[in-house]
Amino acid sequence: MPTSTDIQDTYARTTDSHTDFTERRDAIRDTVQDGIRNDGLATDRLTAGYVHGHRRIPIVTNATFAIPPAHFSVMVGRNGSGKSTLLRTLAGIQAPLDGHVRIHGCDVRGLGARRLARLIAMVFPTAVGTGAGALTVSETTALGRHPYTGITGHLSDDDRRIIHEAIEAVGLSHKADTTLAALSDGLRQKAMIARALAQQTPVIIMDEPTAFLDVPSRHSLMKLVAELAHRHGRTVLLSTHDIAPAMEAGADSVIIVEDGHALMYSADKADESLVALYAGDGITYDPDAYDFRPIK
Repeated sequence: MPTSTDIQDTYARTTDSHTDFTERRDAIRDTVQDGIRNDGLATDRLTAGYVHGHRRIPIVTNATFAIPPAHFSVMVGRNGSGKSTLLRTLAGIQAPLDGHVRIHGCDVRGLGARRLARLIAMVFPTAVGTGAGALTVSETTALGRHPYTGITGHLSDDDRRIIHEAIEAVGLSHKADTTLAALSDGLRQKAMIARALAQQTPVIIMDEPTAFLDVPSRHSLMKLVAELAHRHGRTVLLSTHDIAPAMEAGADSVIIVEDGHALMYSADKADESLVALYAGDGITYDPDAYDFRPIK
């Protein structure tokens, strides 16, 4: 039975930007068939979209890729390309129209909420404007233990240790008793990542985590995200329009969502595809600066 090493080997062989899409898709698919027990995030001929009445509306079709453990992957694409739809499907928030999503070897379709919450954590951009701002960093992080404590919310000594370690890992020990409303946007987002860490899932998915952040905070947050993957062994996937901080922090791969497809490239072989992404809009990708710039 294939292991996470098999997934990584297949990934390494199939992420050349010149590799034919079908060949790359089929090679990865061979390692994610029914019964595999890899420790990362894998899709097999996944179609993500919506059902409206009797109509199926596919947004991203036939997506097959594998993200191994201790791996930081960045998802990019135009507004409306289907990034958020794909992320929600990967996280089990909405059902796939076709195909499979497997996390830690388990098909997410049909998993109960608690089991799913032990496999994957989601981090969304956080702006205070609701009652959540009244929670402290410690209380927010403790929410990550809910899949284990149940409706009683009783925290054991082990739960408290995990919460403390998660807060420490994101550098917020000195703010543990501070409310979210009193934090900067960057620190607030770190608190949400601490909650995800306390959830102790093998996979963490983030949707535009730098949306409200200034430039220094974006770079700081991306370094933290890279550490979650490379030091803590998590499979981390995030969507962003701000690719430079992610690439500088050490992203391992790029998933480009365009024209109804989601194709995965190793970070050092994605330049050509990133250059082509916005070429029709007069925007090019500068691989030296890891950023998009107007074509002069």
